[in-house]
Amino acid sequence: MSEYERVVSAVLVRPVGAAIYAAGVTRIEIDDEAAGPYVVVSQEDGKIGITAEEWPTIRRAIDDLLEWCKGQERPEVKKVPHD
Repeated sequence: MSEYERVVSAVLVRPVGAAIYAAGVTRIEIDDEAAGPYVVVSQEDGKIGITAEEWPTIRRAIDDLLEWCKGQERPEVKKVPHD
């Protein structure tokens, strides 16, 4: 039997009761483009507007996901000879 692990790769910070697709919802997610994981923070229009009230929650989400990234092994980059 294969082993599985649970990975939380994204967190949404939103006003209480707002839909997950509402304007102003902040998405904090782990991304990886084969060089190791990192955290991306975004909102629907590409700009990030953070209020003083929501900052502590956003910061905790970023800190939590970055802590997860630290624990991941970085893939070894192999050099490919050119002809």
